[in-house]
Amino acid sequence: MKKVLFIILAIIAVACESESRLASIDIIPSVDAYVGNSIVLEVSHTPANAIVPAYHFKTNNQFVASVNEQGAVVCNHVGTCTIQVATADTRFSTACIVNVKPNNQLFDEPVVDFTTTRTSVKLKEIDKTIVCETATMLIYQGMENLVQQVAYQFDENRNLVTSVVKLPAAASSELAGFMSEYYDLYRSAGNDDLLVWRGNDTEVVVKTTHDACFVVYNPFSGSSTCTNALRTIEMIRSVE
Repeated sequence: MKKVLFIILAIIAVACESESRLASIDIIPSVDAYVGNSIVLEVSHTPANAIVPAYHFKTNNQFVASVNEQGAVVCNHVGTCTIQVATADTRFSTACIVNVKPNNQLFDEPVVDFTTTRTSVKLKEIDKTIVCETATMLIYQGMENLVQQVAYQFDENRNLVTSVVKLPAAASSELAGFMSEYYDLYRSAGNDDLLVWRGNDTEVVVKTTHDACFVVYNPFSGSSTCTNALRTIEMIRSVE
């Protein structure tokens, strides 16, 4: 009788143990938010009565969004990042893609993939009208309310090296708020007429003149791109 009771208790113990063994964890696959938003990522697990080790959260792009150990995400800049969550023993993991959008849609950024070619830029901007084309530059007529022109500069191998958006000078005050959602202000190069902004791999020089604002995008190389930006602006001015 004692032997039978022992076997029954053993079976019950094994059953309880199997019910509490973690099988998987899950999280919402993607979420859209805006710069400045805070969201909490809730993690579910299977089975519901499983014992779950502590979770660890990690972002692959701190510039876009940061996350703490409680799964609270802070949206820092426009962009996309992946938040990964894993159990403390690293046996189970899953991820959520966070798409951070701007609150202020002053204009759509130009092509800023500096690994792309002249042909690819033309395909991406096929709906725009070319107002000037040279061996090293394409200038398009702006299609948005404030955008007067969008320009692209290429090297001798026809690879994109600089992208430019031209706005009216009156947009300068609104432009600062727009830029802060995409980039961090790095420095003012002498005065507020020339500002340098930096992101993960892009440096943006904003030059304000009496009649226009030029937003000049370059790949970040570790050194200032102001000289190149000013030279590009002069080139655009000379062919207008």
